[in-house]
Amino acid sequence: AGSNLPQYAHERISFTRALIKRPDILVLDHVLTSAEPAERIEIRARLRALLPETTILHLEPRLEPREAFDPVFEIAKGRLSGSGGPDEGDTAQSDLARKVRALGDAELFAGLSRSQLRVLAFASDWFETPAGGYLFHEGDEADGAYLVTEGTAELVMQGAPDLDFDNRIVRPGRLIGDLSVIRSEKRHLDLVAREPVTGLRIGADELRDVIAHDPAIAVSLLQTVSGYLIGAAGQLREMKRREEG
Repeated sequence: AGSNLPQYAHERISFTRALIKRPDILVLDHVLTSAEPAERIEIRARLRALLPETTILHLEPRLEPREAFDPVFEIAKGRLSGSGGPDEGDTAQSDLARKVRALGDAELFAGLSRSQLRVLAFASDWFETPAGGYLFHEGDEADGAYLVTEGTAELVMQGAPDLDFDNRIVRPGRLIGDLSVIRSEKRHLDLVAREPVTGLRIGADELRDVIAHDPAIAVSLLQTVSGYLIGAAGQLREMKRREEG
C-alpha cells in the first residue's frame, strides 16, 4: 500500500487521483504542504486551468496574499470572520471583476488567461488623476506601472515640452512605466494627464513578482517593449535621413 513511500509521494499520488476524477467540487485540505510557496502558486494556477468548471475549496492555515482566490473566509473558533462577509465579499468581488475586465481589455494582457488576469488584478489599485496632474515626474523612483482605462495622458521630456515622438500619447488600454520598473530605474520622462485619467496602478514589487512567477506575462511585456524599441529605432533613422537630406 505504499507504506515505504515518503509523505510527499503519498501527497502527490492522492492529489493526482483526485484530479483524474475531474470532480464538480474538489476540497484540498492542507494539500501540497511540502511544496515551496512559489511552487504551490504555480500548481494552483495550473489546477484552475485544468479544471475551469470545478469549484475548488482550499483549506489552509494561511494563504499567500498574492494568490488569485475568489472569496476568502477565515474561520475562528467555529465562526466566520475576516473578509468574505456578504456585503464586503460582494463589494470586493465586484471590484475584482472590474479590474479583471480592465486588464483583459488592454492589448498587452489580451492573451492572458483569466487566472493570470486575476493575479494581476490582486496586485492592482485604482487611481484617478485630474487634467494637468502628473502621474509621475522625470527622476522619480519607479514605484509602479500604470494602465490607463479612461482619459488621455502624455509623456513629456523636461526642457523640451514640444518634442514630438512616437507613442508619447497614452490612451486607454496602454500600460506605461513598466520598463522602468523592470529595470529598477528612475523615470526618464514626465507623464501628465491631458484630461481626467482613471486607471490601474500595479505596484513595482507586485509586478516584478508576477513576472517572476508567470512566463506568459513576462513574454507579453518583452514583446511590447521590443515593439516600442523597434519603433523608436525606426524614428531615429528617419530623423537622421532627413538631416542628411
